[in-house]
Amino acid sequence: CVGLAIFAGFLMLTVRFQMKLNEVSAGIETCQETLDTLTNDNENLMIEYKTKMNNAAIEEYARTEMGMHKFENYQVEWISISAESPFEKENVGEKSLLEKFGSFFH
Repeated sequence: CVGLAIFAGFLMLTVRFQMKLNEVSAGIETCQETLDTLTNDNENLMIEYKTKMNNAAIEEYARTEMGMHKFENYQVEWISISAESPFEKENVGEKSLLEKFGSFFH
């Protein structure tokens, strides 16, 4: 009678563990399906990103959606600055700010 009770307890415990194992396996399967779906979505988004971020697609968007266009040579005016430009003159005889600052401490 004691052996039968131990066997019944062992059998119930085995059934309980089997149920828990099935529950955990179902959870793992659900997680795997979710992972597969998300991995597939990520791959599709990466393809879409690479397609939209190439130079030709960006240029096409700029032309069609934003009305932009490349400039033509006639639209560019090149200028040259002579060596006597007021922006390039050297201050002859004047000390630089660094020299003035250094002489303050001497």
